[in-house]
Amino acid sequence: MATYVLLFFLGKNSPHYRPDPTIEGRLLSQWTYDIKGFDPSPSEVAHYRAVEVLRANQPLVTPALIGWLDERDSFPEAVYFFTTNSIDEVLQTPPGTSNYWGAHQNHGMAACALRAIGDRDAAAVAALRRTEAHYAGTQYFVMEDIHKALQKLSD
Repeated sequence: MATYVLLFFLGKNSPHYRPDPTIEGRLLSQWTYDIKGFDPSPSEVAHYRAVEVLRANQPLVTPALIGWLDERDSFPEAVYFFTTNSIDEVLQTPPGTSNYWGAHQNHGMAACALRAIGDRDAAAVAALRRTEAHYAGTQYFVMEDIHKALQKLSD
């Protein structure tokens, strides 16, 4: 039991973004959080500002987003994720209530950011394909983010 508790707390307290550079006074994760899905409305100023900043800093942004795509949850993070998802199911709470932000969330954020800024960097597309292969045969919602990014960047 002590091992489980230790793994749970290690997973809970793991850094969620690796790497997470500061760009124009904010972390990359904060900028990518402002990127809204696939079809933002013209009035979403934060989205368009984030796209502008990320495009302007693409040499710094692209390698970090590739790092996010290549990230996988550690065993303690997987224990934490499994536990919080189980609790959410038992309590019948909406998905995401547990406030877990693991590798799959980073994969989605990276895919949406690459799509929004139109980054056709060969290494970024290859990282998207590796992540797509990682999720092959699963039902993770992040697959839609990855497919949409690959579709746009492969046009």
